[in-house]
Amino acid sequence: MFENNKSINRSFINKPSSTNKGIFFIWLIIFINLSCLNFVKAQQKFNWEDTPFADSKRPSILQSKYHLFQSINSASFHSTNFYNKNYNGATWMSENRLFVPRLSEMYSSWLPDPYIIYTIKGLKDLDEEKRVDYGYGIEWRPFKAIISDSSNFFVQYLLHTRFYAIQLFTYYLDYQQGWDWRPKDDLRIGIEIYRECNLYNRNFLWNEIWSDLSWRKTNFFINDYNSIGFSIVPKFGIKPFKNYSNLFMPYISAEVSVTERSDFWQNHILVGGGVRCMPFNKLSNNLSDFFKATRIFFEALYNVKYLKDSPITNTPKLDLRVGLNLNINRW
Repeated sequence: MFENNKSINRSFINKPSSTNKGIFFIWLIIFINLSCLNFVKAQQKFNWEDTPFADSKRPSILQSKYHLFQSINSASFHSTNFYNKNYNGATWMSENRLFVPRLSEMYSSWLPDPYIIYTIKGLKDLDEEKRVDYGYGIEWRPFKAIISDSSNFFVQYLLHTRFYAIQLFTYYLDYQQGWDWRPKDDLRIGIEIYRECNLYNRNFLWNEIWSDLSWRKTNFFINDYNSIGFSIVPKFGIKPFKNYSNLFMPYISAEVSVTERSDFWQNHILVGGGVRCMPFNKLSNNLSDFFKATRIFFEALYNVKYLKDSPITNTPKLDLRVGLNLNINRW
């Protein structure tokens, strides 16, 4: 989400158009049908991915009884940031978490796990987003202790729900004169779900979903942010060519973002679709987990609805994205 504290001239507010409604209606029909197909076939055709493959093949540097390392990385080019026309810029991010000691594995699955976190990121034209965030936190996955033996598809969906609290500090990579007022630390408390289905087999249907509900002290741009936010990004797709199932994976997607604040860039619904390629998802050697979840993608997302404030005239509605995601040990 892109932040800006400039006031909005409400005399130039866009009104919902019939084009927006038409695009959203067509997309919604496709989304509902594919979602229903996914869930109808779920028990027989879908397997939630807890790990890309068995622990016995996982490099010990990534995971043991005493530690767990996760890395979430992305780099992409965007035609717009849904704020400025002709944005045509790159964004990149690398978030790394080290859980140690893993109390939930060493003693009881009811226990939370402490961890340290390090994130480096950058966005074109947003100097406040070019920074390093680092800190410590605690994560609790209580459903592992409750439902780990259940084979029900919908119950398994909740298995890795993570409750978390983190204290972050920041270092601005492009610090500028007059930035003394900018927040230097952040406290976040929230719930996150990230699940994958059928990404590492030849099944026709696949999906991926990420959602987060959290309170944040700041967004490193507004001092008194103190806001609850909710985001969800579902993707439903197919693999039409069985022998090349990892090379052509078209999908439909949505992004919903809602916060307590009224800024238009933080409260919207995006719909669209794309195609991804996972060239290494069939690897099965000892180093596979470093590359197995690599995703090369192209997608288009269209802003069909602002949920609170409306934008000024000529705010772009369509974003074309091409990029690379690399997740290591994320589940």
